[in-house]
Amino acid sequence: MVPLGVKKELWPSLVVNEQCKAVLESFRKAIKKWEELDAWDESASLKAAGHSLQFARLALQARRAYEQAKRARGGLDFDDLIVMTRDLLRLDAGSIRDDPESPTTFLLVDEFQDTDSVQNEILGRMSGDALETGGVFVVGDFKQSIYGFRGARPGIFAGLRESFPPEGRLSLSENFRSVPGVLDFVNALLPRRSRTKTSP
Repeated sequence: MVPLGVKKELWPSLVVNEQCKAVLESFRKAIKKWEELDAWDESASLKAAGHSLQFARLALQARRAYEQAKRARGGLDFDDLIVMTRDLLRLDAGSIRDDPESPTTFLLVDEFQDTDSVQNEILGRMSGDALETGGVFVVGDFKQSIYGFRGARPGIFAGLRESFPPEGRLSLSENFRSVPGVLDFVNALLPRRSRTKTSP
């Protein structure tokens, strides 16, 4: 295409020239409109900040009410189980891990791509030396992580996988749940993740 600013006579045709001018003019108008909408409005910003604070206070009150109701019933939710397990292991992971009645020799964790930082700490404290001596097995697929809203960090799985020696990283390529067409579509949609995160 001929650059703008070149004489009309040098364009392939006047029609092409006019079409390009119209498209670029529309683009300029869209940018100008966006700039006007994006202008700083102090009063609107202060109002939005006030609403945000009200929502934050409401969320805090709801959280406190929930905690009180839970404690009154002697209940625990999923987060309590995870955090309290982590805290218990922080106190004395060795005696729990090395209990002669039920020593921990091997650990297998499935769906590890949905692990969060607290769960990862639990694994580290429970595994001890097993993490370095081949006693820990994790299974996961970076592309299948669906619990980001709950704090899952697929990078934890990728990082732990890279810490294993090459002979300890196996690609489970045989699939019994998906037809080839579905797999081809997913791999075409996420080629970069497929290459960098799940390759052997």
